[in-house]
Amino acid sequence: MRELGFKRVLFLVHRVTLAKQAKKSFEKVFDRKVTMGLVGAGFYEYEKDYVFATVETLNRDTHLFQYQPDAFDCIILDEAHHSSNNIYTKVIKRCKPSYELWQGFIFDYVWYETNW
Repeated sequence: MRELGFKRVLFLVHRVTLAKQAKKSFEKVFDRKVTMGLVGAGFYEYEKDYVFATVETLNRDTHLFQYQPDAFDCIILDEAHHSSNNIYTKVIKRCKPSYELWQGFIFDYVWYETNW
Protein backbone atom coordinates (compact mmCIF):
# COMPACT_ATOMS: atom_id res chain seq x y z
CA MET A 1 0.00 0.00 0.00
CA ARG A 2 2.70 2.45 0.98
CA GLU A 3 4.96 1.49 -1.89
CA LEU A 4 2.17 1.91 -4.44
CA GLY A 5 1.33 5.39 -3.15
CA PHE A 6 -2.37 4.86 -2.48
CA LYS A 7 -3.81 7.90 -0.71
CA ARG A 8 -7.38 6.63 -0.24
CA VAL A 9 -8.20 2.97 0.36
CA LEU A 10 -11.50 1.21 0.95
CA PHE A 11 -11.29 -2.09 2.83
CA LEU A 12 -14.66 -3.81 2.33
CA VAL A 13 -15.75 -6.68 4.59
CA HIS A 14 -18.92 -8.55 5.44
CA ARG A 15 -18.67 -8.28 9.26
CA VAL A 16 -17.83 -5.34 11.50
CA THR A 17 -15.46 -7.49 13.58
CA LEU A 18 -13.33 -7.98 10.46
CA ALA A 19 -13.34 -4.24 9.76
CA LYS A 20 -12.18 -3.49 13.30
CA GLN A 21 -9.46 -6.17 13.17
CA ALA A 22 -8.16 -4.94 9.82
CA LYS A 23 -8.14 -1.32 11.01
CA LYS A 24 -6.19 -2.27 14.12
CA SER A 25 -3.63 -4.17 12.04
CA PHE A 26 -3.23 -1.35 9.51
CA GLU A 27 -2.78 1.17 12.34
CA LYS A 28 0.22 -0.82 13.54
CA VAL A 29 1.78 -0.77 10.09
CA PHE A 30 1.04 2.84 9.15
CA ASP A 31 1.24 4.36 12.64
CA ARG A 32 -0.29 7.84 12.25
CA LYS A 33 0.85 8.47 8.67
CA VAL A 34 -2.70 8.10 7.33
CA THR A 35 -6.09 8.60 8.96
CA MET A 36 -8.28 5.53 9.40
CA GLY A 37 -11.95 5.13 10.14
CA LEU A 38 -14.90 2.77 10.19
CA VAL A 39 -18.15 2.86 8.27
CA GLY A 40 -20.69 0.49 9.78
CA ALA A 41 -22.08 -0.53 13.16
CA GLY A 42 -22.80 3.07 14.12
CA PHE A 43 -19.51 4.48 12.84
CA TYR A 44 -19.60 6.91 9.91
CA GLU A 45 -16.03 8.12 9.42
CA TYR A 46 -16.40 8.84 5.71
CA GLU A 47 -13.56 11.34 5.30
CA LYS A 48 -10.65 9.19 6.47
CA ASP A 49 -7.79 8.17 4.18
CA TYR A 50 -8.31 4.45 4.81
CA VAL A 51 -11.93 3.41 5.32
CA PHE A 52 -12.84 0.01 6.75
CA ALA A 53 -16.48 -0.59 5.89
CA THR A 54 -19.07 -3.32 6.08
CA VAL A 55 -20.70 -4.08 2.76
CA GLU A 56 -24.13 -4.12 4.43
CA THR A 57 -23.75 -0.47 5.45
CA LEU A 58 -21.99 0.79 2.35
CA ASN A 59 -24.58 -0.90 0.14
CA ARG A 60 -27.18 1.63 1.33
CA ASP A 61 -27.39 4.71 -0.91
CA THR A 62 -27.20 7.02 2.12
CA HIS A 63 -23.68 5.76 2.79
CA LEU A 64 -22.50 4.74 -0.68
CA PHE A 65 -23.22 8.17 -2.18
CA GLN A 66 -21.03 9.85 0.44
CA TYR A 67 -18.25 8.93 -1.99
CA GLN A 68 -17.63 9.95 -5.57
CA PRO A 69 -17.02 6.94 -7.83
CA ASP A 70 -13.30 7.77 -8.01
CA ALA A 71 -12.89 8.51 -4.29
CA PHE A 72 -10.58 5.54 -3.67
CA ASP A 73 -7.25 4.66 -5.24
CA CYS A 74 -7.57 1.03 -4.15
CA ILE A 75 -10.36 -1.21 -2.94
CA ILE A 76 -9.62 -4.35 -0.96
CA LEU A 77 -12.32 -7.00 -0.81
CA ASP A 78 -11.77 -9.21 2.19
CA GLU A 79 -12.92 -12.77 1.56
CA ALA A 80 -13.37 -11.99 -2.12
CA HIS A 81 -15.37 -15.16 -2.72
CA HIS A 82 -18.34 -13.16 -1.38
CA SER A 83 -17.93 -10.52 -4.11
CA SER A 84 -20.31 -12.24 -6.54
CA ASN A 85 -23.10 -11.62 -4.04
CA ASN A 86 -25.51 -8.88 -5.20
CA ILE A 87 -24.80 -6.78 -2.13
CA TYR A 88 -21.13 -6.47 -3.14
CA THR A 89 -21.96 -5.92 -6.81
CA LYS A 90 -23.67 -2.58 -6.14
CA VAL A 91 -20.63 -1.19 -4.32
CA ILE A 92 -18.17 -2.58 -6.87
CA LYS A 93 -20.12 -1.06 -9.78
CA ARG A 94 -20.28 2.35 -8.08
CA CYS A 95 -16.59 2.56 -7.17
CA LYS A 96 -13.97 3.16 -9.82
CA PRO A 97 -10.55 3.17 -8.17
CA SER A 98 -8.12 5.43 -9.97
CA TYR A 99 -5.67 2.57 -10.54
CA GLU A 100 -8.38 0.05 -11.44
CA LEU A 101 -6.81 -2.33 -8.96
CA TRP A 102 -9.08 -4.83 -7.26
CA GLN A 103 -7.47 -6.96 -4.63
CA GLY A 104 -9.27 -9.74 -2.85
CA PHE A 105 -7.86 -12.02 -0.21
CA ILE A 106 -8.48 -13.82 3.01
CA PHE A 107 -6.17 -12.32 5.58
CA ASP A 108 -5.06 -14.28 8.62
CA TYR A 109 -5.28 -11.68 11.38
CA VAL A 110 -4.16 -14.06 14.11
CA TRP A 111 -0.95 -14.87 12.23
CA TYR A 112 -0.34 -11.19 11.54
CA GLU A 113 -0.88 -10.15 15.16
CA THR A 114 1.52 -12.77 16.48
CA ASN A 115 4.20 -12.59 13.78
CA TRP A 116 4.35 -9.03 12.49
